[in-house]
Formats: sequence, structure tokens, C-alpha cells
Amino acid sequence: MEWTPDTDKQLEWLWTRSSLTATQIAKEIGAGSKNEVMGRVIRLNLPRRKEPELPRKADGQKQRQAEFRKMLGAKREARPTVHTVQHDQCRWPMGNRENGELFFCGEPRHDEKCFYCRFHKRVSAVGTEAARAALRFPLAAE
Repeated sequence: MEWTPDTDKQLEWLWTRSSLTATQIAKEIGAGSKNEVMGRVIRLNLPRRKEPELPRKADGQKQRQAEFRKMLGAKREARPTVHTVQHDQCRWPMGNRENGELFFCGEPRHDEKCFYCRFHKRVSAVGTEAARAALRFPLAAE
């Protein structure tokens, strides 16, 4: 496409005043593709658009983070060992077996059929989307 001052003005108006996507703007002004529009936007130094407000999926993630932090925050002395774990406690192994600091999660079990708490039940389903989702949380961003 040949960019003229008129198409530049039309692009600037559509970019700054409408909520059309780059693909929609390309169709509107007859440009070949969204990449052509984006390249022209960059060359004209048009302002960046704000990211659209999408519904956040992080609500469940924040809950998982809170559960995990709660689990990590428990004192080691309070966590059950091989000899002190109760029937109704999560038996997810933690610690280091080599140096003798093996202990269990100790949270209440999810149900009678599972030996793990709700969090570790999701993590134990290796290869599933639920397990990958349960493990996605930034520990460094506290």
C-alpha cells in the first residue's frame, strides 16, 4: 500500500480515537495487513494503546499462592514426620531425605480416597492442565 498524508491522518484518527484493532484498521483503510499498520504506527510515533481490560484468571492463582505460602510458612517442628503423621493429614513428602529432614505437608486431606490435601492432589496429577496450573505461581513476587 502507498501511504499518503490522507491515509496517515485516517490511521492516526482510527488509532487514537477508536477501539478498532490493527487488523480492523487495516481492513478499514485498505492496508495489506496488521503488520503494515503497526509498522506505520511506529514510524509515525503514535502513542501506545492501553492494554484492553480482560477478565483476570489470576483469582484462582492468588488463592493457590495463598495456600502454598500458608503451607510453606508452617514451622518445621509443627509438620508431621514419618512417625507422627496422622490418618487425616496430607502425606505429600517434603524436606530432604538425605539429611534426615523428611516431613509431610500435614494439611487436612482432600477426601478419604486421596492421601493428599487439595493443593497436592492437583499437583500430583502429572501431565494434566490442572497440575501445570497449580504449579504456576511466582514465589519471587511477594
